[in-house]
Amino acid sequence: MGKPFELTIGTFEDNATLAYLDLCGIRSFYKKSVSTKAQARIIYTALLEIFSEKYFDVFKDRDKDLFNINIYADSIMICQRLKEERSVERLIEFLLSYQLALIQKNLPTPENKRILSRALVVRDSFFYLNVKSATSNSILNSEHTHISLCGGRGLVSVDEMLKGLPAGVYVSKNLVGELSNEQQRRRLKVKDDKYFFIKQDEQITIDLLFSILNDKTINELILEEITNLTEGYIERILKKSGYENEAVKKLVPWFSANLGKRAIIERETACKK
Repeated sequence: MGKPFELTIGTFEDNATLAYLDLCGIRSFYKKSVSTKAQARIIYTALLEIFSEKYFDVFKDRDKDLFNINIYADSIMICQRLKEERSVERLIEFLLSYQLALIQKNLPTPENKRILSRALVVRDSFFYLNVKSATSNSILNSEHTHISLCGGRGLVSVDEMLKGLPAGVYVSKNLVGELSNEQQRRRLKVKDDKYFFIKQDEQITIDLLFSILNDKTINELILEEITNLTEGYIERILKKSGYENEAVKKLVPWFSANLGKRAIIERETACKK
């Protein structure tokens, strides 16, 4: 009797290039009054449709085997499995693009929420197990069995590293030399940590801010304040556009950091996903 299933196994001791991303505020979103069907549709759009679209924008079809990708709950773990030049640079490019696409997606809730995300690129230990095939009588052959097996020190460490950090794309200090010159110019240090926040392009950030405001707020904008966007002003116009305190608390640090209004990134002392 043959084996009931066959596995593809990848193991990396200290040298796995990993990109981990999780969606912020999803737990509280699940507790809201929007239907479960609507929740499923939003998660499908965020974690599958938008992810797939932005991945192929950066890596193209020929690179679909470059990474092992595990998508589970509200998180994505990407592990580089084939050698590739500029892989860290391209991962950062992809994560920045994906982050923008997510934040443009408006959740259909009374709170007028946006999908914020945190992502971190590191090099650490990691393993993944993929079921390559299974016999017809194996439970692993069922379309109703979903397998996403990965682990190792890297999986634990990236989750711990992101706790308390505001939404954004981060990279560990030892990988800074693998960033593009432009990405290095846009890095912002995390206080008391060996990580850097990578800023979005400033004009793209400004355009995004105005695109998520309602028409009434845009019509009331004062030219002088538009050209000198302070954190206080960003907070006021978001609230004018109907964003509740919880959403504003997450959006303001992201916009202010990307617009160069913060000299350093700080962790929150108490945080929830």
